[in-house]
Amino acid sequence: MPFLVIKPEPSGHPGPGTVVEAGGEVPLVKDLHYVFDWWVGDALVGSYPFFLVTDSLKTALSALGGRSGFDFAAARVSTSDFFRKTGPDRQLPRFWWLRVSGTAGVDDIGLSKGHALVVSARILSVLLEQRLEQAEISQFRAG
Repeated sequence: MPFLVIKPEPSGHPGPGTVVEAGGEVPLVKDLHYVFDWWVGDALVGSYPFFLVTDSLKTALSALGGRSGFDFAAARVSTSDFFRKTGPDRQLPRFWWLRVSGTAGVDDIGLSKGHALVVSARILSVLLEQRLEQAEISQFRAG
């Protein structure tokens, strides 16, 4: 089964309520507060180690049987002054924290040794049914 690297649009940054424990190979995010600086509509946003999905993408991914390497948790989401000034009428949908625990090239969603988000072909299929216009997609090569 082919695997692909997804680099979603980094629409913001971790906020002051984010709790991260460093020390291991992968930082352990215990609580996520994500501050949006902009959002152009993609269903998957963020950058390592913080990824978020819209409510509709969460529903679609949750419907997959036998899925592996991820789960969802509530995320606190807010908007920056820049977001509010440049799009005062813009409303964000509900976002969920996509907690990635899988191994790249093995699980449906995983992180590579270089911290890239790697997804299986069936996850990519679900992503492409949603809006995913700003993400970069490339072939995953293990090693």
